[in-house]
Amino acid sequence: MDSKIEKNFVSVSTMTSTKSLDLTEQDKGQNDESSKFVHRNQVLFIFALVFANFAEASCFSLQAPFFPKFAEGKGATPSIYGLIFAILEVTILLSAPVYGKLVAYISCNVLMQFGLALAGVTVILFGLTVYLPSGSIFITCCFILRVLDGLGVSAYLTSSYSAMAKQFPDRIASVFGLLEVAFASGSTFGPTIGGLLYEYGGYLLPFMVLGSTLLIATVINHFCAPRIAIPEIRKPVSLSKFLSDFGTIVDLLSICVTFTNLGLLNVFLEPHLRQFKLEPIALGLIFVTQGLAYATASPLIGWIVDHGVPPKVMNLICCPISMAGAILLGPLPLLEIDSTIELIVVSLSLIGIGEAGRALCGFVSVRRETTGRRGFHENIETYGLITSTFLSCTSIGFSIGPSVGGLVLEAFGSIPTTFLMIGLNLMMALLLIINLLNHNNWKTIIWNPNQRN
Repeated sequence: MDSKIEKNFVSVSTMTSTKSLDLTEQDKGQNDESSKFVHRNQVLFIFALVFANFAEASCFSLQAPFFPKFAEGKGATPSIYGLIFAILEVTILLSAPVYGKLVAYISCNVLMQFGLALAGVTVILFGLTVYLPSGSIFITCCFILRVLDGLGVSAYLTSSYSAMAKQFPDRIASVFGLLEVAFASGSTFGPTIGGLLYEYGGYLLPFMVLGSTLLIATVINHFCAPRIAIPEIRKPVSLSKFLSDFGTIVDLLSICVTFTNLGLLNVFLEPHLRQFKLEPIALGLIFVTQGLAYATASPLIGWIVDHGVPPKVMNLICCPISMAGAILLGPLPLLEIDSTIELIVVSLSLIGIGEAGRALCGFVSVRRETTGRRGFHENIETYGLITSTFLSCTSIGFSIGPSVGGLVLEAFGSIPTTFLMIGLNLMMALLLIINLLNHNNWKTIIWNPNQRN
């Protein structure tokens, strides 16, 4: 009898173990399918972000080859069409903090698609200004459309970078690097695309084609972006508290210096290249050098930062790289070497690599230290504040660089302009060293593979 009961017990135990094993395998299969689904969604989201960033940057820069001459024909002076270009950056500067607050009340999905659609429509409408009468009507409409475009660009960038920080908390440097590649590529090839379309189809065609690309990006974003819910309980983030930290100020200054240097470069380069009497195609290829270096370096630096090198250390490494490019660009008289096309290409490549690292590391460092060392909540309010501050710093840099660079170039010539770039790099290197020397955990200053973004 006892043996019979024992056999029945063993049989039941075996059946139970088999069922448990079957359930475990089934759960494992479901988890694998779920992981594949999540991974596929992340890839689609990255594709949507990359496509939209490229389209935004292309529209942002497409007017450069032909708008000044066209605007002069419509009665706008250089100072007026210069302000038409600049008003977009001013709009981003003023509106980004507002959108940074709105991401806690309006879904990032709505803001991303609203921003892309608004930017796309205004770019198309900008092309229709060809039919407006010359003078004040043309100028006023251009200003209005650029302001609306800036509102769209600001809405998209603020919400998309906030969504990126929320969706990829452990790989933010790598994903940010990919977005920088897309934006740098769009900024680099936008003028080329715009110039070719203008030559082929006149003033209206570039705006119609690239504006429509933004509308396509809106549709892609709608289908590929994950649904990001509005928080039920909001936790407001204090801007004054956010800015009351030396490390955060250093990171934000780094971002400002990055785009100030790039703005200085835009003013300095063309007059500096006139000595070589280059054809327009060759001149355009040299302008592309810095953008290509920036785009190539961004994902590599992002990967390095994601795999252990603290962003402030990487930022410090990038300072002498960018400074070496500025020294060779002149070149400085102390070097006693002649300026050549080859030397300028090398210098632009070094500047592109250095500034790519500084922009990426500044953003990643602010995000990491704000939600890590400083203890801010990892929520959409914090991400919105970080992103809007980053965009404001880029706008400040792009505003200061061309204006100050133009004044220095006009008053003192090209060599003092390079001294200004060198001085900004030295200042940032000193501030980063001071910040690193005050670091509490000395073991993680040089290498910290365990700390993620």
